[in-house]
Amino acid sequence: MSTQIPGSDAQLDALLRRRDTALADVLAADRDRRLALVFAEEAEFWSSLYRRSRSRVAWRGALAAEAWARHNAAIWRERADASARGLDGTDPGGRLEVATWAASGS
Repeated sequence: MSTQIPGSDAQLDALLRRRDTALADVLAADRDRRLALVFAEEAEFWSSLYRRSRSRVAWRGALAAEAWARHNAAIWRERADASARGLDGTDPGGRLEVATWAASGS
């Protein structure tokens, strides 16, 4: 029995390229938001694969991959929200703020 679902390899490759590009772009102002979105899309991909799979091994792997992608999406979404509120050491414009203890020489 084949576990191959037509088009799934190309779709996954495209998602992984987008994820790797966003991970590598460490200076991008919207990196956290982009990563949250791509991990959420990856989770949806794995969920879809899980629902269409006929093989127990394939659906168990897809279920685990979906959980991992959802976990990562939540982490990056939290980081994006913190960044938007200026809670990550930057103001919303992306400029570094000087910590008060560092400025006071303590």
